[in-house]
Amino acid sequence: MKNQKARVGLTVFGALFTAALYIYSIYSAYYCFKHGKTGEIILYASLLGLCAGVFILLYTLTDKKHEHTKRSKTAAPLITVAVNIGLYLAAGYAGQKLVSPKIGGNVAASVSMILFGVTLAVFLNGLSSRRLRVFCKISAAACCLTLISTGLWLAATTLTGYSYLKPFYGFFAASKNIGGIPTSDREIVYDFGYATEKPLRDTALGTDESIEIRLAKNEWEAFHVFFATAAKNKKVSVSVTDFKNGDGDILKTQAYKENYLPALGQGDIFTSEYADALIPVYHTGEKGGPAELKKGLQQGFLIRTFADKNAKAGEYTAVVTAKNENDEVILEKEIKAAVWNFVLPDTPANDTLFGNGAGAFYDIYGVKKGDGDGREKVVLDVYNTLLENHISPYDIPYDILDDRADAYMNDPRVKRFIVPYSEDDETLVKYYSKLKSNPEWAKKAVFYPIDEPGDSDAYARYTEMTDRLNRLCPGYNMVTPFNTDKVKIDGEEKSSVKLQSGRSNILCGMNSVVDRGTVLEEMLNEVKNGSSAWWYVCCAPGGDYCNFFEHLDAIKHRILMWQQKSMDLTGLLYWSTVYCEKANPWLSSKTWDDYDASGDGMLLYPGGFIGLDEVVISLRLVNIADGMEDYDYFALAEQKFGRKWANDRISKVTTSPTEYITDHALFEQIRREIGEAINAE
Repeated sequence: MKNQKARVGLTVFGALFTAALYIYSIYSAYYCFKHGKTGEIILYASLLGLCAGVFILLYTLTDKKHEHTKRSKTAAPLITVAVNIGLYLAAGYAGQKLVSPKIGGNVAASVSMILFGVTLAVFLNGLSSRRLRVFCKISAAACCLTLISTGLWLAATTLTGYSYLKPFYGFFAASKNIGGIPTSDREIVYDFGYATEKPLRDTALGTDESIEIRLAKNEWEAFHVFFATAAKNKKVSVSVTDFKNGDGDILKTQAYKENYLPALGQGDIFTSEYADALIPVYHTGEKGGPAELKKGLQQGFLIRTFADKNAKAGEYTAVVTAKNENDEVILEKEIKAAVWNFVLPDTPANDTLFGNGAGAFYDIYGVKKGDGDGREKVVLDVYNTLLENHISPYDIPYDILDDRADAYMNDPRVKRFIVPYSEDDETLVKYYSKLKSNPEWAKKAVFYPIDEPGDSDAYARYTEMTDRLNRLCPGYNMVTPFNTDKVKIDGEEKSSVKLQSGRSNILCGMNSVVDRGTVLEEMLNEVKNGSSAWWYVCCAPGGDYCNFFEHLDAIKHRILMWQQKSMDLTGLLYWSTVYCEKANPWLSSKTWDDYDASGDGMLLYPGGFIGLDEVVISLRLVNIADGMEDYDYFALAEQKFGRKWANDRISKVTTSPTEYITDHALFEQIRREIGEAINAE
């Protein structure tokens, strides 16, 4: 009797302990998959398998209803362990490889919960041969139902955004409601839209028959024209004339075909495609030529124009023409542009530093190894494209000691550039001596030797670097982006801002960190002491924060600069515009680890991959450039009407980094209100 009680007690204790270990392991395994830690994934997968194996072992030892041979008592737990580990890893790594680490963790956890639910039900049902038969059977059903339903729910919520009905869209939903206005080809409809729009591709078109734009001198402005069809085998091509006024003066204008890529998990059950790359319509090679209209899916074209500093104020008109697959004109619209009588400065009000170097970009472009001239051409193309869009790249095209670098350092459009942090004292001093010989160069030059220090070791290196710079390059400028508000040093939490105070005179926090606690207040206090306050985005943050991800509505790329101005931040840093190390951006939007950060680090496309000997801009870059111009508007408005006036207008668009309007027409109305006020002065 005592032995039986002891055996029952040991079984209950073993079951409870194993269940607790399983709960700990399932969370840890999900977390590790999400963060891609291979060693820990295998460890926790083994623990999960072991937990399931223990329950099957307990089942074979306690079930009196069935007889189990010694072989089955050994084989059943081992097979259970192997199956649980194998299916968990297979599901997890498949999800991780095909989509993202986050999805891998979710799917693997779902599979494990379903398997464990079955295992637990088998164990409890085996106990039902004893006195508590009804209790055991109810418990078995409850555990099985709870774990399996939880696993299925997690799998469903994980996968429902992954366009799982895409193959059936053309049969069941593509013709239901495409919206739009009929062209002369009754099977093709159209709609005009603001450049801030980036709808999911299966979104029904609106009913805007035309559009007008307004812009200052030395400013870009753009708009969309969208097409869709419910029929098969339809095509459309678009062309545009330059905008021209009554005196024959022109604004150079270009039409682009929008290229779509899926950002898995960011769409709906039918599609996850968003527009990004802008292919000039004159391109006839791969991805060029007329756009093939996919049934029920919209196809956008972007029209972009530029008014130079010497453009005459007043009204201009251009004609947008669309043709179908038979080369028949199906749409011809006159579009008006009004140029205001004020000029945006060559030197942007907003400080910027955007990364502009990545080896894989040149490889995908088609530059062969050892082709110095070919690489130089692409380097210059990338650099000049960013500069034309009001962005200062990290690296000037030539070494600072090269005489050819002088023209770039003198360019008024260049606000900042990075000085290489040489480990050689003599080289570092040579760099700095040349820069100090010209006050404008010294003002623009920035050191950036360490990124996102987050622990005591990183800040020890940081201190060593800044001590060295203070010794060799007194008066240096330095930026050190930080992605946490607090850092633990010697067991004590210290503010990132205070750790950098007096060492990095450009304080640059991730936008979600700047939005946290007292970080912004601390940064602005340092501004009073001569520092600058910037922020940055990268593969984070997500959620409601504005960022540069492909799947975000384009208005969010632009509003980021409105938020920046409202918070008294004078600079924006972005780590790369040409990062292609993890994916060819023409083939996948997963340029970082996760589709949640689709397109991260990549705002320009290597044109050589599609046979176009130039860098291809993106819809995101267009909106970022527009945001830079908006920042110039704020600076001009502040000079004319005061800070409160400018802030009052900004507050109509955004009141915090996670609170902002998404109405494109209202956004444009508020922008025009600011422009009209400046123009009237």
